[in-house]
Amino acid sequence: MRNTNLWTHCAAPFAGLAAAFTLASAPAQAGTVVVVDTGDPTQVNGGYTLLNANAIPGFGSQSIAARFVVDQELSITSIEGWVGRFNAGPTTYHITLYEDGPGPNHWVPGAQLYTVGLSDGGPGNGYIGTNVISWRVGPGAYWVGFEVLPEDTLFGFMPYFVPRPLQEAIGPPGAYHPAPGAPGSAFRISGVVPEPGTWALMILGFGATGAMLRTRRRAAAL
Repeated sequence: MRNTNLWTHCAAPFAGLAAAFTLASAPAQAGTVVVVDTGDPTQVNGGYTLLNANAIPGFGSQSIAARFVVDQELSITSIEGWVGRFNAGPTTYHITLYEDGPGPNHWVPGAQLYTVGLSDGGPGNGYIGTNVISWRVGPGAYWVGFEVLPEDTLFGFMPYFVPRPLQEAIGPPGAYHPAPGAPGSAFRISGVVPEPGTWALMILGFGATGAMLRTRRRAAAL
């Protein structure tokens, strides 16, 4: 006798298929990777100036970019820099990620990849930045900029002298100039790398669905 139970023929296989798609669409488990940690600055009373072009007449806009290297594909999730801030009120600024610059020495950033506008609550000294981004990058060299655009209010500095300094460039965003031999500012960058276990679970889900469908076909043929 042919089995006419609709669950046996349709619902169960589709439930298995739904489970497989649930696994496929679930957020990927990831391991945190420290991409950059220059260490904390040892001199915190002065450094490279951060300000917009209107802060000091004739001085011009000043931002800082630093070059770093990624050795695997990942998503950058956190970027922080040690910044001293003189603002009386809320501070606004941008963090921007660039491709590596042109030329054999790569003295300045290349094309812009990502940027985010941020705010911080007034005067103080210490790390500021973001931990809610997801900027996908592959192996290679990049530049991160702590930038003060015309609409931003940040007036401060990034201190000198860290244990593991990066190559840096300074100047207005889009017109950086080299700062070879700079004593270095403090940056911390981290990211996440998807784990292969997520893909293994998805493959198991599809395999279970296929086995269920074959079993139902044999039962229907009896």
